[in-house]
Amino acid sequence: MSSPIKEIISGFKKVEPHIFALIGAVFFIQLVDAAFFMLFNYYLRDLGYSDSEIARVTAYRYMAIMILAFPLGVFIKGRRLIPLFKIASLALPISTLLVIYAVENQIQWAVIVGMLLFGAFRLCLQVSAMPFIILNAKPETHSEAISLYFQTFSVSVFVAGLINYLLAGIAPDFFNEKTILQLFAVLALLGFYFVSLIRIEEKTTEKVAFSAVFSSYDWKLILSALFPTLLIAVGAGFTIPFMNLFFQSVHGVDSRAFSLIGSLSFILVAIMLFFIPYIQRRYGFRIAIVTFQGLAILSLFVMASTEWYQHMSFALPVAITAYLLRQPLMNVAGPSTSELSLSYVGERNQEILSALQAAIWSGSWFISSIIFGFLRDLQMSYVNIFMITVGLYIVATVWYLRLISSFEKMKN
Repeated sequence: MSSPIKEIISGFKKVEPHIFALIGAVFFIQLVDAAFFMLFNYYLRDLGYSDSEIARVTAYRYMAIMILAFPLGVFIKGRRLIPLFKIASLALPISTLLVIYAVENQIQWAVIVGMLLFGAFRLCLQVSAMPFIILNAKPETHSEAISLYFQTFSVSVFVAGLINYLLAGIAPDFFNEKTILQLFAVLALLGFYFVSLIRIEEKTTEKVAFSAVFSSYDWKLILSALFPTLLIAVGAGFTIPFMNLFFQSVHGVDSRAFSLIGSLSFILVAIMLFFIPYIQRRYGFRIAIVTFQGLAILSLFVMASTEWYQHMSFALPVAITAYLLRQPLMNVAGPSTSELSLSYVGERNQEILSALQAAIWSGSWFISSIIFGFLRDLQMSYVNIFMITVGLYIVATVWYLRLISSFEKMKN
């Protein structure tokens, strides 16, 4: 076994048991996210929803996170986070089942409530997980612990996509999009079991009163760290939730085939994430962030451009190849951008940064979803919408290069 592989495995072995328990809980809860990512849009289309209607349904989920993230980020500072994990692991699967029932029966108010609850309970985990890891993992295991956290979504997409592909192949009439979504909602309840395994004396930071929010944080550092997140989040909101619509509308890819493609792409993400702590320590943030994101942007450009020549026989293979490359390249930079941002702002700003990042991601996806629906109503092509994302990603990557330089000066 080569030395780098030994070093990588040795690093992950040092991660604490309570962090692995959290990762297990996150994985099962993320199964719902993964199933929604791959199947929910197909399910809505089967029920007769248009692209703009799908975008509006999706937007409610992100609206809840956008509204609640900042106050929740202030609220959790100085408080135990395990109770929030328990709430999310029970309530999120239930709200998922409510959404599935409501969209099928055209109960609009229940669709809105269900998606708002889905977003709110997802937020409990999203805002709390990173601060919990930073506070309750040893500093020498931070890179590995953060990498494991980011791997949960990749592995959950792989598992969800593979299960859907196999079950839909065995009994397609029974294992349709609705049944698979319900199955993963029930499986997500196993997250509560893993949360119950976290038995430690939590480390917390000092509480901050709402009245002291603007004087208790280093807002210049926070805003500088948040700017590239905003650009990437807005760009991602135009593409990630609607990637399956692109493949179906442009290349005729059905839900079963997209599940397989999604599984392959995210297992590549999971594999590459194992190497990112080693790459970051050996080559630094410039390679781990700037190089990987630059290659990801190029892959997205190539994938989107296939709409220009979709009638050609090689268009679909090129689109799939570019998608399979884009997913791991873009996602592998996630742990490094998070670690850079958290280290850049310092310990006392980390909870609020995590909350604001969640708010920005969801707020941007909420706005992007609305704009996406509007642009599709105007018959704007997918390739033109995705090129907006390409431009935003380029500016964000340049800003991360600037952040890296500033952080290195601060360390020196």
